Amino acid sequence: GVRAVLACGFERIHRSNLIGMGILPIELPQGMHPDTLRIECGDRITVKAAVDTLGVRTSVPVTIARRDGSEEKFEGRAAVETRLELDLLRQGGVMPMILKRTVAGAIRN
Repeated sequence: GVRAVLACGFERIHRSNLIGMGILPIELPQGMHPDTLRIECGDRITVKAAVDTLGVRTSVPVTIARRDGSEEKFEGRAAVETRLELDLLRQGGVMPMILKRTVAGAIRN
């Protein structure tokens, strides 16, 4: 059920692999580090990144709802570099895209 991954940065191959699986890579803001987020068991992370509004390197709102009731909000950056990557994310990844194209081709024939 993973839909997004938050990190300080991504190597190109890891970023591409995540996108190929339909998972949105999100870069943390400058100066923010996973250790400083102090995420604990029971915290809930919400990412507001509807694929129809997502763009190349767009800002992505992230909210951490703490188990004590407090919230921390910040803006991450979608680590999406091309329109093709956006299309892959919109399709749900490489496999769903291939399946959709195969089924569409079979229906036309």
